[in-house]
Amino acid sequence: MSSKLAELERAGNAGLMSPSEVANARQRIINSFAPSAAASGREVRGPRRAVSGLSLVLVDKRSPTAVRLHDPLSRSKQRLVLEDGRVIGLAFDQPKDAWGEWGYIDLMVGEEADQDAALWVDLDDRGFITWNDATFGEFVFDVSMWKLVRGNHLVLVQGKGIRQQSTKTHRDSRGRLFKQNRDGTISPSFAEHLALGVEPLIPTANIAGCWFCCCFPFGFAIFHKRGEGDDHLIQSGCLLSPFPAPFVEGRTRHAGSNGFFKDDEPHNVDLYVAANCVHNGPSFSVKLCDC
Repeated sequence: MSSKLAELERAGNAGLMSPSEVANARQRIINSFAPSAAASGREVRGPRRAVSGLSLVLVDKRSPTAVRLHDPLSRSKQRLVLEDGRVIGLAFDQPKDAWGEWGYIDLMVGEEADQDAALWVDLDDRGFITWNDATFGEFVFDVSMWKLVRGNHLVLVQGKGIRQQSTKTHRDSRGRLFKQNRDGTISPSFAEHLALGVEPLIPTANIAGCWFCCCFPFGFAIFHKRGEGDDHLIQSGCLLSPFPAPFVEGRTRHAGSNGFFKDDEPHNVDLYVAANCVHNGPSFSVKLCDC
């Protein structure tokens, strides 16, 4: 199957087929392999397609933007449909690579019209939320980089190469274990004050202005942010401590979220909790004015 999909991808990149023709042909290839996938116990229900919407992120458990499932998860497969009819689905239709050790797919909350794209998952006794794909195999829900903080996004992840057997065994799995709450929300087992949800997007125009940053233990900086479109920021200023140094950097919004990653450093993410407040690991920044 992989060789056929690769040939199809090359045809699409060469302009020999339209995007819709590529999508339809990809699904036909996948469907032709469905019987063997079903025999192995892998998920074959419905098409695998991306949805557009807001990124699935961590929010305060009591936030009105925490998502609630229509039906509780169990050890049997359940569709990820929410109480309000929206669905949890894929941000893109095939895994991306991280360091040759992990495959991942970002998770999105799509609209009610995306019912056919809702993921089928199960929740086991350990707390792993598992999705099995006919083509790519077993993935589990994962809090990106295991940063259990508000605003961080969720992905599906799968071990590759030297990590092939590590999807459900890597270290303590603290970013991959979840619990179901009585109100229909889902929380990380190691951060029960948080839950899966979405956050309204903060416009870059509201973020623009003069900022001050403190980075534990001795780093300080003052700088200016300006928006370039809806999803990109340019930051320029001066590091004050531990030694003076000017800098300019670009940051791009992680699709559907209020996280902005440093260009060429996708795991260096500023997480905005408001238009005037952002954190990133040991650093914390506040907006001084709209200058």
